[in-house]
Amino acid sequence: MGLILAGGASSRMSENKAMIRWQGFSLLAQATHSLRHCSVIIIAGGGYDLPDDVAMFRRIEDAENENGPRAGIVAGLEFALAEGFDVVQFSPCDTPLADAGLFQRLLEMLTDHDCAIPMSSNRMHPLHALVRPEEFQKAMQETPNDVGIHRIFERLNDVRIEVDDELMLNINTDEEIERLNEIDLNELRKKRR
Repeated sequence: MGLILAGGASSRMSENKAMIRWQGFSLLAQATHSLRHCSVIIIAGGGYDLPDDVAMFRRIEDAENENGPRAGIVAGLEFALAEGFDVVQFSPCDTPLADAGLFQRLLEMLTDHDCAIPMSSNRMHPLHALVRPEEFQKAMQETPNDVGIHRIFERLNDVRIEVDDELMLNINTDEEIERLNEIDLNELRKKRR
């Protein structure tokens, strides 16, 4: 199952970042494209209308007793466990260069681990992790709400894969949209091979 985390307030942007269009699609739709190998894709969060190019996907509300990305993750894990999914692929709506190849590599590396996490420049990207929902939910319950997502992974048997920094470009400001538009996509594709 793919879980798109789209509950942020976009407070540093001039508009809701999930609605921003890039390469002909909303950033939210870009996230669905990257999860195309998933049998089901769920969008967590948002008190806003979905862009037209993702209206066909199911949306669930963020968990009320949680904040930040935890709110979407908790709601998504509850859904995954209720529906019997054995793995959940996280994807925030604001990293349009993260692609299906990244998520396929995580799936291949997961094997008998609790989760697979991308790393770039020694920095963990937990909101792109592939997790086993039962184990991850238990680790979340054992970790205080005011502790960052990174700390949850300390309780899990994980495997980490190195990825290119540009692939993980996170769009939080108008300046980062400009940077996104300056990236040579053909060069980036060559690096991935």
